[in-house]
Amino acid sequence: MANKFTVGLVQMRCTTNAEENLSRAIDKIREAAARGAQIISLHELFRSEYFCARKILIFSTSPSQFPARPPKHLQK
Repeated sequence: MANKFTVGLVQMRCTTNAEENLSRAIDKIREAAARGAQIISLHELFRSEYFCARKILIFSTSPSQFPARPPKHLQK
């Protein structure tokens, strides 16, 4: 028989402030864990507002928008 586990899916409002978004994500991760989640998933690009395909060139010139690794807070 397969082992069972609980998944937490986080959906949250994001702003242009990356640090504020990261802090909100950490709060939501803690909330999901407190509610029993063992695997927690954030939505893509949670550190910034979601942008449409027409604006992608603006973000592609700024590598800091897409870090190669998750923030250290989330690597724990």
